[in-house]
Amino acid sequence: MDKTGPIIIIDDDLDDHDLLRELFAEINLKNEVLFFPEGESALDYLRDPAIRPFLIISDIKMPRIDGFELRKQVAANSENSKRTPFLFFTTGSTTQAINNAYVNSVQGIFQKPVKYNDWKETITNIVQYWASCMTPNV
Repeated sequence: MDKTGPIIIIDDDLDDHDLLRELFAEINLKNEVLFFPEGESALDYLRDPAIRPFLIISDIKMPRIDGFELRKQVAANSENSKRTPFLFFTTGSTTQAINNAYVNSVQGIFQKPVKYNDWKETITNIVQYWASCMTPNV
């Protein structure tokens, strides 16, 4: 994990992109935040071995490639997949979805909050946790 690398957001809800842009600006991160509206374009970007993301945050329910398939493909096709935390941020989840996330070595699954301040607190906590985590390539 490159703690100075970009934060990758994959979500088909463009309103969530806008909310997250505002939130990341407000918490004043130095990391670039890149948004992808679907899994294919994110996969194309992540296949470049020079790309070393800080975090990958994906929705689960997306057209064509859902979050679970995206996770599998990232893990299979990216040199950095074992060093980059891959998290789900989703509107709703079931026990089966939670179990499936961890079976696929996802480092966390989070419910999208309703209130803006709860979004901010959740994202801030995620970023702070991973920023302070020790990693093999530090």
